[in-house]
Amino acid sequence: MNEAILLIIIILTVFTVTTKLAKQKQRQKKESFNFEQEKEAAKARELKAKEMLTIKKAKEEEWAIEYKAGEAKREKVEKARIKSEEDKKRKEYAKMVKHNEFIEIYNKSKLLLERKGVLPLGIPIDKTGDIKRYDNFKKECSNNKLSGIYLYLVRVKSNIDDKKLIKIGLTSNKNIEKRFDDDDVIELIEVIRFVKLETKLAMAIEYSLIQKHRPKDYLAEKEFDVFSRFGGYTEIIPMRHTKDVTKDIDSITKNSENISSAINVISLANKELDNNIFLWLHSFPKFIKLNTSSNKI
Repeated sequence: MNEAILLIIIILTVFTVTTKLAKQKQRQKKESFNFEQEKEAAKARELKAKEMLTIKKAKEEEWAIEYKAGEAKREKVEKARIKSEEDKKRKEYAKMVKHNEFIEIYNKSKLLLERKGVLPLGIPIDKTGDIKRYDNFKKECSNNKLSGIYLYLVRVKSNIDDKKLIKIGLTSNKNIEKRFDDDDVIELIEVIRFVKLETKLAMAIEYSLIQKHRPKDYLAEKEFDVFSRFGGYTEIIPMRHTKDVTKDIDSITKNSENISSAINVISLANKELDNNIFLWLHSFPKFIKLNTSSNKI
C-alpha cells in the first residue's frame, strides 16, 4: 500500500511539474510573441515617425521656398511702391518748380504790361466800339496759335464833310492803301505808322490807345450818324494826340517781342493758375505767391 501511495505521489508530482513546465513554456511563448509584436509595433512607430518627420521637413522646405518666393515678391512690390512714391514726389516737385517759374514770369509780365500801359484793359464803354474790340481780344486770347496783324495810325479825310481825322486800327492787308480802296466815306491821306505785331499785342494796343486818347464823354455812335459812318468809325482819336499816340506805338514796337511774350504768359494764366481769374479788364489779379513747400527728394 505504501508503494501505491508513493507511486501516486510520484505521478502527481510528475504531472504537476509537467503541467507547470507546460504552462511556463506557454507563457514564455506568449511573452515572446508579445515581445515580437511590440518590437514590430515599435518599428512601425519609428517608421511612421520618420515618415512624419520627412513629410514635416518637406513641408518646411516647401514653406521656406514659398516664403522666400513671397519675400522676394513682397520685396519687389515694396521696391515698386517706393519707386512709385519717389517718382510721384519728383513729378510733384518738378511741377512745383515749373509752377513757381511760371508765376515768376507771370509777375514780371504783369509789371511790364502795366508799365507800358498795354494791360489791364479799361472797362468797355457802350456805344464806343469797346465791347466789340474787347470781345475780339478775349476770343484771340483763347487761341494758343500765334499770328500777326498790322497796326496802323493814319490821317484820313471824310468825303462827306471834308473833315480830316486821325484813325488807329488793325488790318491783315500788307498794303495799307488796299484797306481804304473800297471805302466810299473816307479817303487815306497819310500813313503815320504801319507796323506788324503779334495779334494779341496789336489788339491790346489798339484798345488801350483809343481809350487813353479819346475824350471822356465821347460816344462814336452819337458822333457819327448812320449816313456818315465808315468802317472803323469808332477808332477815331483827336488829332491833337497824334504825336503822343505815335510815341506810344514806337515805344511798344521797340520792345514788341518781350511785350508779346508777356501778353501770351498772361493769357495762359487762366489755364495754368485759375480758370476764374478775370485778367483782361480793369484789374489784374494780385501778385501770385510762390509755392514754397519743400518736396525735394
